[in-house]
Parts: sequence; structure tokens; C-alpha cells
Amino acid sequence: MKLNKFLFFTVFFFTCVCAWAADDETSFHPVNGTTAVVSTAGGKVLYTITDDEGVVKKSIDVDTESKLHLSVGDYRFDGTKGFAVSYLDEGMGVYEVYRIFSYSRKLRVFEELSPSCGDEFLDLKVDSKKKTLTSTYFSENEPKICVTKFGD
Repeated sequence: MKLNKFLFFTVFFFTCVCAWAADDETSFHPVNGTTAVVSTAGGKVLYTITDDEGVVKKSIDVDTESKLHLSVGDYRFDGTKGFAVSYLDEGMGVYEVYRIFSYSRKLRVFEELSPSCGDEFLDLKVDSKKKTLTSTYFSENEPKICVTKFGD
């Protein structure tokens, strides 16, 4: 009986620790032969890249108290997968802020992409047919549409 209680509490403890440590986690292949594991924890994005050259571990600070969400996609439309981390703005919580990262095979890291206009991607829409990222930005307190297209 004591062993059953011990096992129960051990499993319970590790389940709680794991749930606290990684809010969100995803695994994918940015390019053939490479595996990426990306997770969020405590206002950070943590990623591990594993390929035939070894393992690379990095972290990215995200300056928000909002919950972080991860999504995977080909944001440069070049066949290389990357990830986006998004969260609600801390003003009125009306806009979804996105930070987009694309895998660099040469550097073996994820590099942050910037929009063509404005400082950040707000309310991002990905159009795979047109190969564009459409977002909102503000100019003189007026919302405007920004279309970002990367080189063909």
C-alpha cells in the first residue's frame, strides 16, 4: 500500500513539474535531417536543434506576461519550416502580437523575421497562395495593413 501511495505521489509530482516547466511544446523538422523542439516556459521560448553536426540549445526572451502560443509554418515560403510565438497585447488585449522565426541552415539557429512596415506583426494572416504575411501596424494612431513578402 505504501508503495502505491509513493508511486502515485511521484507520478503526480513529476506531472505537475512538467506541466509547470513547459507551457507549450512542439517538435518538427525545419529541413530534412534536422529536428527542432520548441517550448515556452516562464516568458521564454526555448529551442533545441538536433542534426548530424550535434545539438544547439537557445532561448529567446519574450517581454510579456500574457500566455505564449506556438505555431509552426513555412513563413518565408521557401520550404523551410520555422515557428511563430504569439500572445495578446498587454494594452486592452485586442491584438495578437506575433514574433516569427525562420530556420537558418547555415547558422543552425532560428532567426527572427521583421515585417515590411511597423515594428511587429499584429493579427498575422499567412497567405500561402500569394506567399505573403499580412499584418496590422499603426501610423499616426491609425491602423493600416502591412503586406510582407520575402524574396522569391
